[in-house]
Amino acid sequence: MSVILDPEKCNNCGICADVCPVSCIAVDKDTYPYIPEGFEETCTSCGQCEAFCPKGAIICDSGGKYSPYTNIDAPDITAGQLHRFLLNRRPFRNYKKKNVDRETIEKILDTARYAPSAGNEQPVKWIIVTGEEAISEIVEKAIEAMEKAVKKDPESEYAAILRPIKAAYLRGEDLICKSVPHIVIASIPEESPYYDIDSVIALSWFELAAYSHGVGTCWCGLLQTLSNCYEPLRKALAVPDGYKSGCVMMFGYGKYRVRHIPPREMADVKWLGEIQE
Repeated sequence: MSVILDPEKCNNCGICADVCPVSCIAVDKDTYPYIPEGFEETCTSCGQCEAFCPKGAIICDSGGKYSPYTNIDAPDITAGQLHRFLLNRRPFRNYKKKNVDRETIEKILDTARYAPSAGNEQPVKWIIVTGEEAISEIVEKAIEAMEKAVKKDPESEYAAILRPIKAAYLRGEDLICKSVPHIVIASIPEESPYYDIDSVIALSWFELAAYSHGVGTCWCGLLQTLSNCYEPLRKALAVPDGYKSGCVMMFGYGKYRVRHIPPREMADVKWLGEIQE
């Protein structure tokens, strides 16, 4: 990615160089900000210089790879409003028999794609699964994966949960996906050293964006773990070759409304040093 500077707007304040996380922008009093020769490959295309420029003098040219917003103002959300929104979010395991329309899902993903990632690699490939047939196959393969694990090791952690899940499945009841209308997978390249962190951050953004659209979510660690050790399940989830199921989440319109906030323990904090007023 190249950085385009508008000299008519630039006041040479140096903020772009100060906020650059890899220090690849140089500024001196006789020139406008620039990337020194040999530092072009150092740039991670994070866009910090553009984001913090007070004059709007910098544009990060991504060659059309991204579709950035321009001149977006921070919304007027108070700390109290955000606090209540976050506390009101709950995992949903009961869903209406109603699909989330594609336009809404795309809006959620449009927010989630801005989630931070290590080195600004933006490694996530999103997979959206919809439909009873596809999700039933996923549940079937998940049960197969647990059966294989228990057969190999009767003391496996799956032994205790396999029996009720399979018994319910034979009765036509799904205890894994709870008849959810949609599943989202944040798949990450296998060689990524931060695949677990990047996928959690990405789906956390998806989760909060979904809730702002009235869509409930629930993390599904069981499918994530099983899919990374059982190839038929990985294929049922349509995870690309060379990728892992970083994290898996169910989503849809919640059947019930959140009405109360259950208590939680107070934050366990160890303070190091003194905060100066």
